[in-house]
Amino acid sequence: MIVWFDGDSRRWSDGYRSNDTSYEIARITRCDICYEYFWVTDPTSIDLRERQVLIAIHKPDNADNEEFKPLRKLNVEEYTEALAREKYQNPAEERFIRTRLWWNINHPVRNSVQEELDPDLKIIFEENLEALIYKTPADEDDNLFLLAEMNRELGLFREAEKHLNLVNDGLLKPKILKMKEKIAAKDKKVFLL
Repeated sequence: MIVWFDGDSRRWSDGYRSNDTSYEIARITRCDICYEYFWVTDPTSIDLRERQVLIAIHKPDNADNEEFKPLRKLNVEEYTEALAREKYQNPAEERFIRTRLWWNINHPVRNSVQEELDPDLKIIFEENLEALIYKTPADEDDNLFLLAEMNRELGLFREAEKHLNLVNDGLLKPKILKMKEKIAAKDKKVFLL
C-alpha cells in the first residue's frame, strides 16, 4: 500500500517517488546512544498522523531516563555501514538498504544541488549498484526496468538496453522511450520520468 502526501507525486528513473509518505518513516534506524542498528515496523502499517510521536522500541542500557528519541532515516554513511555490518536478515532487507543507499546518493543530483555524482561516493555507488543488480530478480517488468536503470547509471548501456527489451508492460512504454533516449545520449544521471 502506498500513501501519498498529495496527488502531485513525481517518479524518478531510479524508482524514487516524491511525496510518498512511506519513504518518510524510517524502516531501519540507528540508536544515537549505543549506535546499534535495528529494524522497525513496516511504515505502511503505521498511522501516519501519529508519525511525529513515533518512538523507538529500543532503549540502550546506558541511556538516562529521557524519553525515547523519534526514529530517523539513515544517511549515506549509515546505510553503507549497515550493509558492511550485514544488518539484514534476508535478501529483501538487503535490497531495501541498498535501494535506500542508491536513492540517497542520487538525491543531490535529483534535487539539482549538484550536477554529477560526488566523487567521494562514486566507489560506494558503483559497488552498491553492482550488488543490487546481482540481487534483483529479473522476474517482473518493474524489476526489469530498474535493472535497466541500474545498468544505465553505471554506464553499461548495452545491458540496460537488453533489460528494457524484455519489458512487456505497455504502460511502461513512455518511460522506456525516455530511458532509451538517455541511453542513446550516454547519460548516466537519474532523471524525472
